Amino acid sequence: MKSFEKAPILQAIGELGFMCPWEPVEKQISLCPLDEFLVVTDTTSKYGEMFLLYYTGDAISAELNKAEIEAKAAAEEKARLEKEEADRLAAEEARKNAVYEDLPFLSKPYVSETEEATTKEIKSLYVSQERELISISIGRTARSCGLDCHFGNRDHDVSGSIDNRSQKIPEFDLNRSERDFGVQAAASTSVNSTQTTFNRKINKITQYISSSTAKLSSSSSTSTSTSTSTSTSTSTSTEPPPPPTEEELQKIKDSRQAKLDEQRAVAKMLKNVLLSVEAALQQNETVDIFKEPLSLVGEDDNTVGSKMENQLKELRNFTDLEYSKNKALTCIDWHPTKKGVIGVSICKTLSFDQRVQVSGQVDIAYVIIWEFAEWIKPQLVLQTPHECFTFKFNPTMPDIVCGGCFSGQAIMWNLTESMKAAEKKKLNKGDDEEEDESGAGSVPPASMSHIDASHRRMIADMAWLPPGSQINVRGNMLPPEHLDGKTYQFMTIAGDGQALIWDIRFEDIARGHLPHIAKPKG
Repeated sequence: MKSFEKAPILQAIGELGFMCPWEPVEKQISLCPLDEFLVVTDTTSKYGEMFLLYYTGDAISAELNKAEIEAKAAAEEKARLEKEEADRLAAEEARKNAVYEDLPFLSKPYVSETEEATTKEIKSLYVSQERELISISIGRTARSCGLDCHFGNRDHDVSGSIDNRSQKIPEFDLNRSERDFGVQAAASTSVNSTQTTFNRKINKITQYISSSTAKLSSSSSTSTSTSTSTSTSTSTSTEPPPPPTEEELQKIKDSRQAKLDEQRAVAKMLKNVLLSVEAALQQNETVDIFKEPLSLVGEDDNTVGSKMENQLKELRNFTDLEYSKNKALTCIDWHPTKKGVIGVSICKTLSFDQRVQVSGQVDIAYVIIWEFAEWIKPQLVLQTPHECFTFKFNPTMPDIVCGGCFSGQAIMWNLTESMKAAEKKKLNKGDDEEEDESGAGSVPPASMSHIDASHRRMIADMAWLPPGSQINVRGNMLPPEHLDGKTYQFMTIAGDGQALIWDIRFEDIARGHLPHIAKPKG
């Protein structure tokens, strides 16, 4: 933010006219009641422009107070971070200098909370016996053992079949007779019938009164009859029911008042909706309510107007004659934190045969970063030795951009210094007399994967892993104590049937600083 004096600006507008850059806001500057007005740079392009003009006293005070609050908050945040870093270093120093006391191990019985459930589950896997097993013993009688065996003689040169005559041994007589016998295991059935009683339908009515009113009337009548009969007869005495209490009478009155209020509310509601219901009924009489309401909707050549009026109109067109002319845009990705910043990847429009001829050759391609506030020329141009068909901004560290090349290699850019230089150049653009027409700054890749350790086909798509997910070299998810809420890994997929996971901290992994991710070999 910066304050400007009002008088010199108005004098410059009067001398230069429309050539003065302050001429579009001459009216607002003239209305400023103070001697100075405030100009603030809109770095996020919240209102679609690069600068904001504050020309009223309240607005200037509010913006200055806001700046003081933000500065105070930034100082508090810096102090908090310094305190956290000091606490972390102190804890690390205490951990390194910790003194461990060698105490004997105390053996305790193992107690499991799921012991009963585990025992029950194991028992369910076995078949339990509900009765004793039946045992059968099969043997030969003693008299059938030790019988003489009669063997026949045969020469060794005799070939062919041998007839074995049947032996008539009574102990081995296996002739059995068969008998057919049927058994039906079904319950006996019987056929019974019954006749229900027919009751003639009769219309009847009854009249009733509430119990409290009945008690009240019966108590008054009973008290009168009792006082009369007492003087005439003393042989029979009847105790009258107790009269209703004040609470019962109050409940009766409250219930009657509630019903009356409900009836009045219904009558009031009907009175209020009378006109709308009457209008709806009249509309139903004049309009076919069973007809499809969208049946007549559609494009008709006889309608007045042009069909182009229903199409969306183009607001802005981002075209660069040097990088993107007559080329195809294969991937588009929005900046995760900055509004109005978008990146596109540029590729040549070649056929399959043409790509086969130039395959294996190094051809510089580009990924262009556009900003809506400056749409005449791109903000940054990212170089790549091969055409990049897909790329993504890091969701937690937006200055890190990774992509996949036509050769199957993964590529990464670091835009930290380039974005700062572009922002500084945009802020100082009005101070320089000569505008730089050389175009956007070119950013070379920070790192690129080795061709032997990459995909064998073109990388078709890529995606960053969520901030709460990291995978080690064994393919296991890391526990929460190793996560810091940032995204370091991304996944790529290609036509070679592989899905690879990359980590942008490969230098720390190679130095052995992240053993929970992978341990360096060789």
